Amino acid sequence: MAKLSRAVKDEAMSGLENAVYYSEFAVRHRGAAFLKPSRRTSCFHWLVVLTTIVVGSMLALSSLKLICSVFSFVERRKRDKQKGQ
Repeated sequence: MAKLSRAVKDEAMSGLENAVYYSEFAVRHRGAAFLKPSRRTSCFHWLVVLTTIVVGSMLALSSLKLICSVFSFVERRKRDKQKGQ
């Protein structure tokens, strides 16, 4: 088990060497595209479309919940009136 532990913890480079390597990598390749956020390359209109879909879905579900609550309240009132008579 100790042998396996040493194998897993074995590092080819120290933390400082690793940081230097990736800094040099970014300089060599004119920046690291994989580190940049994807929203820099995505189109603005897709973000608007996605936002519209999410907000529309939330509004539709909220409206449905409100309608169900109103009908439930009305039915309960009808049942209470019938029991009271």
